[in-house]
Amino acid sequence: MPKSISSGRRLIACIIAILVGAVVSNLVKEGVLKKVDLAVLVAETSHETRLSFNVGFRDHNGVFQLTESVRALIFPGPADEIRLRNLEGLGDTVQLQVQHPLRLSIHQLKLFNSRADTWTILEGEELYGHLRPADDRSLVTLEDGRVVMEAVKPVAKATLYVDLHQRNQVLRYGLALLFAMLTYVVICHGHGYRIHGVADMFPSGQSRYLVELDGLRGLAALTVMLEHTWSPFAGIGATGVWLFFILSGYLLTQPFINRPERAADPAYVGAYMVRRLGRILPMYLVVVFVAFGFNDKTPLLVEHLLFLEASGHFWTIPQELAFYLFLPLFMFLGYLAYRISPRLFLPTMIVLCIAFLWNPGIAPFQLRGNGITRPPYIGWFLLGVVLAAAGPHLESLRERLKSRVGHAIGLAGAAFLVFLLSASSYGLTSEYVMQNVTLPVNFPRVFGIAAAIIMLLVIVAPGSPLGMVLRLWPLRAVGIVAYSFYLLHPLMITLIMDFSEKFYGYSPAGPPLFIIASILTWLVSLFTYSQIERPFLSRSRPAASAC
Repeated sequence: MPKSISSGRRLIACIIAILVGAVVSNLVKEGVLKKVDLAVLVAETSHETRLSFNVGFRDHNGVFQLTESVRALIFPGPADEIRLRNLEGLGDTVQLQVQHPLRLSIHQLKLFNSRADTWTILEGEELYGHLRPADDRSLVTLEDGRVVMEAVKPVAKATLYVDLHQRNQVLRYGLALLFAMLTYVVICHGHGYRIHGVADMFPSGQSRYLVELDGLRGLAALTVMLEHTWSPFAGIGATGVWLFFILSGYLLTQPFINRPERAADPAYVGAYMVRRLGRILPMYLVVVFVAFGFNDKTPLLVEHLLFLEASGHFWTIPQELAFYLFLPLFMFLGYLAYRISPRLFLPTMIVLCIAFLWNPGIAPFQLRGNGITRPPYIGWFLLGVVLAAAGPHLESLRERLKSRVGHAIGLAGAAFLVFLLSASSYGLTSEYVMQNVTLPVNFPRVFGIAAAIIMLLVIVAPGSPLGMVLRLWPLRAVGIVAYSFYLLHPLMITLIMDFSEKFYGYSPAGPPLFIIASILTWLVSLFTYSQIERPFLSRSRPAASAC
């Protein structure tokens, strides 16, 4: 990247900084400012009783969910000040819980937040307007300017419907602004701490690398996210996975295409395997430990570490590893054919692709995934290998195509891509689905070949409308960090849904969940790509972008 800061990089930095500021602002609001450290109740009672002050939240059904409770004894007599300390639980609702019989006359209720250094003081009509009986066990009335809570049955509860967010704008927006400014400075001026996920969006001196492939990979990652966040698009993620496989086959074959004799060099093949394992395993191990290592799922953790099982989206990782093992063998067979005649290399790859695509069972082993065994999808990777082997022919074709023809091809490719994604979506093809299995899963060869056609059109006509779409920076931004994005997205979806359920009382779905999860996953992926993936990547751009 040139030393001067480009306008594109400044724009990316501004957008990321704004997103970081918004996230920090909301986290401060929902965490630091949404809590009660101390509750002070000035009240008098008719009977000795145990008062419970409950902090919690309401779920999407309006049911109170407890996060913390503090208790204190109240004795009959004049108005007394009851101080309930050591509250650390977050929540958006509080409850008063008392025992029957009881008549509790409340003069004042004060809630203190030490982080914001603010008080919420409620009394009289204002307190009465917020305090409501939780059920028919209690009555709440207003008498002579005081709120009276009467327990008519055992364990009476009254819920205080008051916004617990403390209004410390300096803390909330000050921290948000600080983090946003730091983010902008690091992206624009941080050299030693450069965010590679952003820097790699601006390749230089690598004209042979198609940046459209980053966009295609980003599109594939977003289709998987779309399937897991928006139910009508169930099935579309399978097409994204086929695109991932084909891209891997295409990119990993390039070094052998450039120098076929590498396939017969044990040192190179050994180094290739080390690079491939270093590329895929570190991030995989981190995510597996996070997913299974901290919540009493040790058996699942061990199974995933030993690749004895692959639940959820992890099923694709053993598939990648299987292809890594097969590729040197395929390249060696191609090299033998190349020694006979260079023209035989491509036909050899086509024959291998057809054999493994139509009969995946010819592989000598099977892989476990989501409780079932399946053969390695080597044929789908070989579709990308064939495209790489046909590279010289495709490059020649690209140069011979006139601009209008290339434009028409790309336009047709864009239309075909829309059709393919539509045909992958359960919401549009449900009447054709058999046994709740979506079309890309029922007909993987058809959709795999269709995905390869999309990639073929991208290679042949990169400057077409299809290529213009794939060069859009949002797609390329996701594409650069696609491996982290793919591995992390279920964890981010779960985090968002749990957070929303706890603090807002509803479960997001559809477009809001897709947008929020995509942004949050991308932000986390920027870090994991730079700090975990990038150190293991080869310096060559194609290898660095491999799936």
